[in-house]
Amino acid sequence: MISDPRWPADPSTWSELVRHYAEPHRHYHTLDHVRAVVEALPAEASPALILAAWYHDVIYDPRASDNEQRSADFLRLAMPDSPHLESACRLILLTQTHQAAEDDHEGHLLLDADLAILASTPALYDAYAEAIRREYDWVPEEAYRSGRAAILERFLARPCIYHTARMAPHEPKARDNLRREIERLRG
Repeated sequence: MISDPRWPADPSTWSELVRHYAEPHRHYHTLDHVRAVVEALPAEASPALILAAWYHDVIYDPRASDNEQRSADFLRLAMPDSPHLESACRLILLTQTHQAAEDDHEGHLLLDADLAILASTPALYDAYAEAIRREYDWVPEEAYRSGRAAILERFLARPCIYHTARMAPHEPKARDNLRREIERLRG
């Protein structure tokens, strides 16, 4: 069982999460990523936000397009009596587009925490990019380069990547990392 006091579940639920986050096809979307997301949340984060952080990638199949919905469904089955269930599921679903309404503070907190890796040091960012490539190792190189670059270019085209005061100062570093990866992919 995890010793994080912000972990809201029982030992059997924890074991199930560990099993999913340890699947062999995962190289970035692992328990380490989820812990980093939880740690990037403010200390006063609501139980729904913490629950969403723990479960947002519990189902992760790089060949599927419904991972977020399936993760929310998994949470519904795992914790059907949680008073925070619907709020947590709503937050999980935001990670599909990484967009939230302008006044959705909790949504922005989760999305910024999930995307915090974009503003890491170049070495950490490069390790992240390599891990993502490994998760998509079944995609031919040229198709991967084109698709990944297009995704990163959509993030760059946004007026802002981060929406919270906590992450906004890291926006320039995230944009530099994205540009650097795009250049490598397009090069």
